[in-house]
Amino acid sequence: MENFLMDLTMSNALTVYEVDLRMSHLPFGSHQKLSNAETPYFAFGGFEWNVAIHPQGLPEDQETSNRPKILLNRLTGFDHAVRVQYRVVLGDAERVFDSGIQCQMSDMTGKIRGFPLKCGVSDLLHRGILRIYVEMMFAHAISEVLIPLQNRDPSDTTPNCYDREKHAWLAEGDIEGECLKLKLFCSDLHHVPRNHLRYVSWNAYVVRNESNMIVLNAPHWNYYIQEGVDMGIVMETDIPVSVNKGSIREIALKFWLLEQHSLSTKGMLT
Repeated sequence: MENFLMDLTMSNALTVYEVDLRMSHLPFGSHQKLSNAETPYFAFGGFEWNVAIHPQGLPEDQETSNRPKILLNRLTGFDHAVRVQYRVVLGDAERVFDSGIQCQMSDMTGKIRGFPLKCGVSDLLHRGILRIYVEMMFAHAISEVLIPLQNRDPSDTTPNCYDREKHAWLAEGDIEGECLKLKLFCSDLHHVPRNHLRYVSWNAYVVRNESNMIVLNAPHWNYYIQEGVDMGIVMETDIPVSVNKGSIREIALKFWLLEQHSLSTKGMLT
């Protein structure tokens, strides 16, 4: 009779944060103007966040400088940029503004593009209170690396990027075929706990002309063990290199981990 030890890990659980925020008026000038406000912080995805309300907009925002602006601020974890998917609903009953699902980049300072309102904040208040409902769907830390494609020393296995857990990785490029290929190695197998498997899944994007092109067959995933040898995961693209092979010096790559957790192998029988 075979026995199996199974570890269950739940990830990307939808998290809801709700708060009633009292809005105040600016101390000087027109009493009709509301002052900026922020919610208390809440935790999600290993980071702390809050929601900032800017009833008069942001002067530095050229496109929507005069419209109210809502920002989801990241308050911790400034080693990486973060791709976050979220939704914000302001107000309640008949006076409601729904942002819809937003998928945006929170940069390494925690700043984000946010979204403008199509109405005034005062239109959403009930007795001076703004009800804020936030759905957090995922928050993925992003690692960025510039990969040399010409005159690279094949014996150089120095890691060139790190994930948010401080694990080291090596990304390489291959331009010998018709299309660009990428290869990702885990450089920190010795950090995998004994008697454990480390499961990792990720998406990778090639940055070209300020646009992100996802590699084929994404997302990619692999299991890692302490005593193992990582032969690397090949990631294919549809980016042709045969025409300008000599002119391609380096390629920029972004990848973000979707999941990373360890599974105990103690007691497993094969």
